[in-house]
Amino acid sequence: MPPPSSPPPTPPGTTLSTPSPTELHDQDPTAAEASKPTMSASPRKLKHIYLVVATTPCKNGQLGIGLNGKLPWPMIRADMNYFRDVTRDGASGGTSARTDSENDGKVRNSVIMGRKTYESIPPKFRPLGARTNVIVTRSEPVDVARSVVGDLQQQAREARGKKAELEQKRSPDPTPSIAQQLKMAGAEFGVVGDDGGATVAVQSQPEDAVSGVVVESSLRLAAESCLSQPGEVYCIGGAEIYNALLGDERLRPRLRILQTEIKKVNEGEEFECDTFWSEELEDPKNGWSEAQTGELVGWTGVDPPQGTSMDWVEDQKVGVRLRVRGWEQRGT
Repeated sequence: MPPPSSPPPTPPGTTLSTPSPTELHDQDPTAAEASKPTMSASPRKLKHIYLVVATTPCKNGQLGIGLNGKLPWPMIRADMNYFRDVTRDGASGGTSARTDSENDGKVRNSVIMGRKTYESIPPKFRPLGARTNVIVTRSEPVDVARSVVGDLQQQAREARGKKAELEQKRSPDPTPSIAQQLKMAGAEFGVVGDDGGATVAVQSQPEDAVSGVVVESSLRLAAESCLSQPGEVYCIGGAEIYNALLGDERLRPRLRILQTEIKKVNEGEEFECDTFWSEELEDPKNGWSEAQTGELVGWTGVDPPQGTSMDWVEDQKVGVRLRVRGWEQRGT
């Protein structure tokens, strides 16, 4: 691949390929979506941004979502699996986001997050696989992109160190994990758009060595760009990103919320939190309507941990109960 200092062409497959950020900046995303041509006689369905959040009740009456920049609870397998399946494979109507025939099977969902949220993901799991990772930051986007490249180069070095072992495991039928590590072992990475602009992307050679990574200085621009592209749009935090979207009058009608409620099995015990969810979803004045479980599945194509009921599911290993609830603005 050309060195990062050479301006390579914008790679395909990022959320910012077309239209350009300049074209989208002053455009209402709902109007842009509605104006897209369609082969169907029925009107095109407007896309939503799904806020994916896990909350737990706290003594101060608020819903906690974080502690010291991380989740307040140990890993809950059912919640992690649901998060992965929804953000990676979820699509309205229950079809896989990765098998869109109009886009040669290469459509990926977009996952919007703040820089701190991205950095809170364990290094071996970032960027999130088979999804376009859209990182929003107040820092210089190119600096954040270079940091991402540094992480990827370290992963590539580790894969090269294990290449001989991986080659032995490859025959006759390699697992997807081994095949991906072998691809990483020969990959190179660079930054596209490192000319001081508000939007930059991370490019890999070969292109499919890692998921797409886009770094944006504007949340509005990131959201509008994602809404204009194929695939679903998810936001995974943190608190400032959630609050900014909830407070955006133009984007708020497009929001849906996938809320995983988590509480300890032992009554009276709570998780310590220092970061909180701000929106009172059950307050009628905020305009939220709760989805039935069937509607929730229709939004994503993925069954929540509790299946078709709204009963709590217990994880005895971690000592928690959980369930997923869905919310959308009334009238959307």
